[in-house]
Amino acid sequence: SRDVRSAVGSLVHALVADSTKTETQLLAELENIWGGLPFDSQWYADNELVRHSAMLTAFAQWRELTRRQLTEVGTEVAIDGRVAPGVHVRGRVDRLERDNADRLVIVDVKTGKSPVSKDDAQRHAQLAMYQLAVAEGLVPGGDEPGGGLLQVGQGDQVLPPGPVSRRVAGRVGLS
Repeated sequence: SRDVRSAVGSLVHALVADSTKTETQLLAELENIWGGLPFDSQWYADNELVRHSAMLTAFAQWRELTRRQLTEVGTEVAIDGRVAPGVHVRGRVDRLERDNADRLVIVDVKTGKSPVSKDDAQRHAQLAMYQLAVAEGLVPGGDEPGGGLLQVGQGDQVLPPGPVSRRVAGRVGLS
């Protein structure tokens, strides 16, 4: 059901937010929780466990491979404030990283089956709003942040939209 799919997506996000866990620990915790989820059939539960385990593996591999370029600043970072006259943004950034050029990088973890195209990533409203919020000072230390969609549901595909600037404000209708 839709409720189970939503719960499973939230579960993956909660698991990847804990930076102290290894891939083995992430997978063990997923399996531990999995049996308590109300799937309609066992074959579907088994299939989804394999798929979601692959997401955690993809995430763990991405995290390991990017440590030379990115340093974690935080996970589930709260964003709350005004980005333009009359426009208030509130949400949570899945991951906030800092790149080798000392820029903040917003990483939005996506668990869906349908991939986001490169063109759609360039216009991704949620990511653009978070970038704008960082650029407007709602998160200290990031005047020109970058960002990307980490599609763990698609085998660890990262689609970066590039640095934010006033062009982001124009894309989301705030310029």
